[in-house]
Amino acid sequence: MTENITQNNQILSYLEEGNKINPMDALNMFGCFRLASRVHDLRSEGYPIETIRESGKKYAEYKMAEGGVKPSTILLKGENSD
Repeated sequence: MTENITQNNQILSYLEEGNKINPMDALNMFGCFRLASRVHDLRSEGYPIETIRESGKKYAEYKMAEGGVKPSTILLKGENSD
């Protein structure tokens, strides 16, 4: 499980830098064979990751949604940061 956490962190950092990622990139850069599973993990933690599907391609790409902030890190109006 530690390996998945490391891959999740690497993929998250890459996406937060404004990059897109596809399965081949994930394999080459992070040794990740199951990008969709890692994206699922990150989404379940609240990260807004979009799926990009282009016609004619057999794989999806992923990118951080506009704003790219995990919802739980946003303070609602009137909340304290303490």
